[in-house]
Amino acid sequence: MVPDISTPALNAVYGQWTYHWWGYDRKFTNTQAKELAGQCELIAIGAGAASAIFPPIAALGGLSAAYYALLANRINANNQGNGVYVAITWAAVFNIEPL
Repeated sequence: MVPDISTPALNAVYGQWTYHWWGYDRKFTNTQAKELAGQCELIAIGAGAASAIFPPIAALGGLSAAYYALLANRINANNQGNGVYVAITWAAVFNIEPL
């Protein structure tokens, strides 16, 4: 069966990630989006702290911290009380849209 990729936002479901050939997506309610943003912020803080404590992984920790901080920022910016649609490709490129 060939997946319908013409409207990935319509194919996404609440409560679980939907996997596609290009990556994965999911719709988040307002509350779920706030929780996801908070988790991303915690990951960013942890990655930043790890890079400060362990200099050999500073580059990797810094990139991870920046990625998750940006992801949290985009989720918060697009969550207008109705939730967000999150799509992430296998190359870690993400798209956040308000619902």
